[in-house]
Amino acid sequence: MNQFRSVLALFLILGSAAAFAQVTYTYQGNNYDFFESPYSATSSITGLIELASSLTPNATIDLVPLIQAFSFGDGQAVRNETNTILCQFDVSTNAQGRITSWSIFMRQSDTAPTGNQHSIDMFSGTPVEQSGFDAGQGNTDCSGTALSPFGVSNSAPSPNAWSGGSGVQPTAVPTLSPATLVLMLLLFLGVVGFRFK
Repeated sequence: MNQFRSVLALFLILGSAAAFAQVTYTYQGNNYDFFESPYSATSSITGLIELASSLTPNATIDLVPLIQAFSFGDGQAVRNETNTILCQFDVSTNAQGRITSWSIFMRQSDTAPTGNQHSIDMFSGTPVEQSGFDAGQGNTDCSGTALSPFGVSNSAPSPNAWSGGSGVQPTAVPTLSPATLVLMLLLFLGVVGFRFK
């Protein structure tokens, strides 16, 4: 009987496939109003974040510990989880769980001693967005920077700047594959048959 329990436990573990949700939110920023080359009037910040589940409605959330992956670019450099310090990533949601306000600061973490740290800052207030490279060299933390070159948008954010998510999602529940269910049934019938002989 102990062998049966061991085999059954093994098949339950191997046969279960947790249906974990992964939710992506995308961001489309405004074109820059003010800029220095190589930024231009057609440059903007775009990006995405990946979370384990959709955001809670009517909430203000620090997403720094919740983001599983992210990528934001401004046409000159890309900030992602491998090369970036997330100094701040706060969002607020409405009754539908859509992002309606945000305060985001991200800085390049792998700047060389003579390199100019890249920054992307995004706000739902003014200035709406700014990105660029630190005029100084070697900064690798979240301290303030004077950007040159830079791109800045003071335009009001689009109501649809953020998209994605679908409100609160249920907790993932493990499921068994059909083959595992058949095998469990056969094992159960074999044990029941064995006990009544």
